[in-house]
Amino acid sequence: MAAKQHRPQSQAGFTLIELMISMGIILTITIAAFSLMDGAMRTSATFYEQTEAQQNLRITQDHINRDLTDTGYKLANISDGLLRVPLDFTQTYISANPVGTVTTGPADEHYVRLRLVTSDDDVPAALSDVLTGTDRITTIRSDIRSDDEIDGVPTFPLSVLRRVGASGDPIVKPNLNTFRVDLFQTRENTDPVRLANIVNKFRVGEVYLFDNSSTAAALGVVTAVTTGPNASVTFAGGDAYGLNKNGVPHLTKVAYPDGYANNAIPEALTITRIQLVTYFVDADGLLRRRVFGRPRPVATPVEDFIADALAGEVIAEHFTDLQFRYEVRDEIDPNVVLTVDSLTEVQQALVRQAEFQTEAETAHAVGGAKDAEHHYGKLRTSSTTRTSLRNVVYGPADQRFN
Repeated sequence: MAAKQHRPQSQAGFTLIELMISMGIILTITIAAFSLMDGAMRTSATFYEQTEAQQNLRITQDHINRDLTDTGYKLANISDGLLRVPLDFTQTYISANPVGTVTTGPADEHYVRLRLVTSDDDVPAALSDVLTGTDRITTIRSDIRSDDEIDGVPTFPLSVLRRVGASGDPIVKPNLNTFRVDLFQTRENTDPVRLANIVNKFRVGEVYLFDNSSTAAALGVVTAVTTGPNASVTFAGGDAYGLNKNGVPHLTKVAYPDGYANNAIPEALTITRIQLVTYFVDADGLLRRRVFGRPRPVATPVEDFIADALAGEVIAEHFTDLQFRYEVRDEIDPNVVLTVDSLTEVQQALVRQAEFQTEAETAHAVGGAKDAEHHYGKLRTSSTTRTSLRNVVYGPADQRFN
């Protein structure tokens, strides 16, 4: 019998060269796909980061616009230049070299005229961490709150001096270190309920403008509030900001321009709750809004209260620049409008508009030009906004207290 012949089975398949070519094609497609995905992810990240930076600018515009618009409301006499504050307070918190006229006041203290808008080219002592090259601005605004009205009648400005007390004592009583307003001796004393409501509007740490509508105005910080039938508000030395200087003689001068004496009839006086608002960028790129005049919680020590006030609230982050410019009427020809980078004392009363330029950067390096090590940098975006200071321009004619 003949032996059977066995044929080898088919071994058809890819050769090594074919496999290498296929792998090369797949690898090329994969790299291309990942490149597209990387580009899309980078574009998405860039868009997100830029949107966040633009949002920081929008938030800033909203805050600064609102405060500039509110600047000076019902504060015409500050625009007239009647307000004077302690010089050391100004140099510590507002400007190291204020442009206002410096005078020697009671107890040989130095005072400086403060107006509604103060531009600052010299960093004050308490703002040592300001981002180099950036501007600051300080404005004064009435602190009007939604619950200030009593039976539909605004509480402030509050007329506190209408007559002397029944015993002949003045309603405002200064002594060695305090200045007290006896609310129960004002015209509101006929209604105990209204009196209680009024005294409850005052809080320790708030700042009030004292204005006699003719010769002088001053600021005082509430240090104590007494409720009950003998309701009063006390402004004593040693307050958190240092505004109540040396027995608060500046407040006495506003109430008694000709000097205080027993049985003296004080000037007609109004007090208004106010806030001093400052915008600045700190060394970490945080835009901060510092407010002096907020009430101090009872349990908060004075040191912690002033530290929190100095730090200010964070409005936005990743800022690289903040600049202010001002449109003012010419001192000689009021029909001519000038644009200046900082305000002189005279120009503070002539300012019409404020322009602020803001610049923020993305939080992370997402695009733009590469550095020497081929790393992407951070992108920057900027905006310019103009705001009319309507209460400074139009206020004195129709907002002066009666």
